[in-house]
Amino acid sequence: MDALDSIQIETTYDLTGTYIYSDKPITVIVGSRNVTNGDVIAHTVEQLVPSSHWGTEFVLKNLGTSGYGDIIKMVSSWSNTTVKMNGYNSFEMTTERQTTVKRLDQGHWTYIKASNPIQVNTRRS
Repeated sequence: MDALDSIQIETTYDLTGTYIYSDKPITVIVGSRNVTNGDVIAHTVEQLVPSSHWGTEFVLKNLGTSGYGDIIKMVSSWSNTTVKMNGYNSFEMTTERQTTVKRLDQGHWTYIKASNPIQVNTRRS
């Protein structure tokens, strides 16, 4: 590919955990259409960060845009990653690239601390 070229991949499959390799800087934008979040149909678009920028600590707050809450999606970079979240029981992500989904109720916040780097995405409706 050359500078400013783009490629679009559409599928009905969940591509969570897909590795993308490039020998030059790239931008990856992902999204989904018609995601049901309670009674709301949402469309999401987000820019992914490189795995070298994944973190171990996050603070998330629900902005209260719907009564259903936000969907938090976490992906592990290492096996045996322990994740602690305020308001939830601690859990173990046992495999590399494992995905865990939690719901953050309207008006609530959580502090996430992981023993190894994880990626955290929030889907708001």
